[in-house]
Amino acid sequence: MGVLRALNVAPTQVHPNIWASFQAFLLLCDVMRLHPSPFSFLCYYTSHPAQLVSWHTLIGRSGSVLFNSFAVSYKRFKERFVKVIIQPEATSYFFDEAGRSRFPLYWTHQPRDFKEWSRSTWGADELEILSLFDALPRKLPTRMLIGAYTESARWATFKGISLLYYFGRSSLLFFNTCACFVEIMVQESPAGANVLDAYR
Repeated sequence: MGVLRALNVAPTQVHPNIWASFQAFLLLCDVMRLHPSPFSFLCYYTSHPAQLVSWHTLIGRSGSVLFNSFAVSYKRFKERFVKVIIQPEATSYFFDEAGRSRFPLYWTHQPRDFKEWSRSTWGADELEILSLFDALPRKLPTRMLIGAYTESARWATFKGISLLYYFGRSSLLFFNTCACFVEIMVQESPAGANVLDAYR
């Protein structure tokens, strides 16, 4: 919700590759026990919305591209749509107590245009995320990160592990799966190795 508010766009207005990168970002934060924030993710991107394009994408900052593209091409994705019907019991997920929407529900004509998010006013948690992510290699494979999560979830389901236990604080299987993957990725970066040493 925070990313959508910061970009001033609706969920279906965001390019699929950006959703995949955001998912990979959340997975790495979970592995390293970090609390993600919208701006700690967006600081790796710039945004220059085009007037003639209805969907919104982000551009990786030069030299700081954290994730590669999940897919090279999404053919015909702009011809599809998602219709969401909000049931009364789910109202609190979309609206606050005053009845205001928590993020844009409809496509906007003024997506946020920015070059770089300033770090001068950030909190300690956000700066910690940046210091750890800056030490990782660039262009991490988005598809492999999400795939590692998917495979571990399938294994847990096959073994009959309770989903409440699996996705709760004791999600050791997911932690071990992604930690092994991240360890392979940081072998090429001596500075990146410190990231795992701090969280072993």
